[in-house]
Amino acid sequence: AVLDEVAEHGAPLDKTTTVSAWAETWLDTIKKPHVDPKTYSGYSSTVNKWISPTIGHLRVSAVKPSDVSSVSRAITAAGKSSTTARHAYRVVSMLLEDARKEGPCARNVALDVTAPKKAAATRESIEAGDASRMLEIAAETDLGSLWCFKLLGGPRQTELLGATLDGLDLDNHMIYRVNWSLEEVPKEHGCGARTVDGWPCRKRQGASCSDWRWRIPDGFEMIHLTGRWCLTRPKSLTGRAVPIIPQLAEMMK
Repeated sequence: AVLDEVAEHGAPLDKTTTVSAWAETWLDTIKKPHVDPKTYSGYSSTVNKWISPTIGHLRVSAVKPSDVSSVSRAITAAGKSSTTARHAYRVVSMLLEDARKEGPCARNVALDVTAPKKAAATRESIEAGDASRMLEIAAETDLGSLWCFKLLGGPRQTELLGATLDGLDLDNHMIYRVNWSLEEVPKEHGCGARTVDGWPCRKRQGASCSDWRWRIPDGFEMIHLTGRWCLTRPKSLTGRAVPIIPQLAEMMK
């Protein structure tokens, strides 16, 4: 049986690693170096809140499709939305797919499970009259140009709050180039490896560590502003042009 495993996978399968142990390795060595802080935090939260408490005790090599489904059932039983269940399914699938590649399991059994249905969109538009009234009231406030930019330009909220003057061109092209967004970037311990007794610095939170460092992937570009708030590159293509209509241009000036 071992020879068959070597022939098929290149090495014997690791039949001792639990889902919780593999998830910790997966987050720290596979995901953290390659995804942005917000995405990593989402993966970590899902693992710690739903996946590990539900199937963390199981060996990765012994996980069955029904075990994958049990994570979704636990989320539904807790009264959470199908969006949360769908995200957790995606994380389980990625975790098991990388386990298949690295050796703890022979196949990704999540592929045999139907993903939770996507929730129906409930977002609605703003009536034209209401939008006009909002612009009228906004024009009377100190931050009126921000409200107008939001309604008439359509940037994401983080892109709006991270807007910088060097991206604004009201003289030649009447556009704003989205180069930055505002993001809260977490800090992590830099004092050494964690042991059963805790971190070497004796602090619980990474931000309190005397040798703290930003929890960011390799090559991550950002500008620190204050506290944990930083300007980071936007989710969409850097330099995306947002057209500025004449009325908005006058208010922004």
